[in-house]
Amino acid sequence: MHSELATMQLMVMQMTKLDDEGVLTPAQAALAKFTCTRTARSIASNARDLLGGNGILLANRVARHFADIEGIHTYEGTETVQALIIGRSITGISAFA
Repeated sequence: MHSELATMQLMVMQMTKLDDEGVLTPAQAALAKFTCTRTARSIASNARDLLGGNGILLANRVARHFADIEGIHTYEGTETVQALIIGRSITGISAFA
């Protein structure tokens, strides 16, 4: 879990630098959102599983974090929309109606 978290932090730092320089593309932002949201959901799920029954208690904050990640997942446009943006960048073909 720690290596996944460090990977996400490094990706976000790089995307922030690109954005500050004015060269961040929509596909790069979509890739970061796709990757980080998916990885954060995985980390929260693993933490909940490791804690067993305690993983669903609000006192341990894992369930709350998982719920927050689900909200971010939905707010960010879901993985599907981000994947479509990434696919359009790779293939040049838009799958949007």
